[in-house]
Amino acid sequence: MLVGVVTVCSLMMWTVRFVYAPGRRRYVKQHLDYVETAPADRQLRKRAAWQFVHRYLDQDGVFVLRLVAHNASTVTVTELVASLWQNYRQKRHDKDSDVDDNL
Repeated sequence: MLVGVVTVCSLMMWTVRFVYAPGRRRYVKQHLDYVETAPADRQLRKRAAWQFVHRYLDQDGVFVLRLVAHNASTVTVTELVASLWQNYRQKRHDKDSDVDDNL
């Protein structure tokens, strides 16, 4: 009986983490702040974090990061987020360059 109650509580907790958007952004931004790779300007940093979380990682990506964090160290997740952030910025830069070349 106790195992069932704990399982239901855990399922509800993971569901809230998966669905709650501000929590996803805050979680990723916290890891970006650890490595200081986000822009210095507060508004720019907020917008960049929103785009990174909602357009690049989406719900699934943040969920996988939380699973990795649950099974590994914070340092591992922070390095993973930093690597994903650099990949995201490179793709954005390449995309912006392609638009400029087509003009």
